[in-house]
Amino acid sequence: TRTMVVEVSFLRSVIEGADSSTVLNVPVPGPGAIGPRRPVPQLANVAAIRWDGYSVYNGVTVRLERRLSRGVAFSANYTLSKAVDDASDPGATASEVNLPQDVRNMAAEEATASFDHRHRFVGNVIYALPDVLGTRGGWASKIGAGWQVNGIVTLQSGAPFTVNLGTDQANIGSGPAQRPDATCDPNVGGAQTAQQWFNTSCFALPAPFTFGNAARNSVL
Repeated sequence: TRTMVVEVSFLRSVIEGADSSTVLNVPVPGPGAIGPRRPVPQLANVAAIRWDGYSVYNGVTVRLERRLSRGVAFSANYTLSKAVDDASDPGATASEVNLPQDVRNMAAEEATASFDHRHRFVGNVIYALPDVLGTRGGWASKIGAGWQVNGIVTLQSGAPFTVNLGTDQANIGSGPAQRPDATCDPNVGGAQTAQQWFNTSCFALPAPFTFGNAARNSVL
């Protein structure tokens, strides 16, 4: 009988018409009072759910399995994947607020999903302890009979997240998530310590009454 199995699989998932958060009655960026610049000046921002969200996932998985032989069995799974969407949740998460920066330019929200882990490896091993004949109280016995040692390891690359501003640089009021300008790749040149992982010097305030050019989920 074969003791080694190799399997390769491909998975593609496409979701159309997903529910995602948005904001209505948002003014165009500009100077002056916010209220009079709204499409309906008598109303403030209106939180809403849109039904035109989408998500695309492509992944290739390689599975290697060694059936029990000489007391050892193991399996390993490696997945190379990419997930793209325009919002990863109907509400705020630890990774992003899931609101568009410019409600009039939803195409700019397309980016890797908050749950995108490009590389993922899962492995486990089973070792059946050999029977060792011993004596106890004058009676012969087997030490380790039926016992197993198991080990599991999971390794994956980091997920992305979005950097947002804490100020209303576009002068449109609260609601939409505003982002800074990106002057370089924030994933290059960072200290990669617990205090500062990515390169914070790559971000700057955009010009007044404008949106920043930093992409959604651009930092790993």
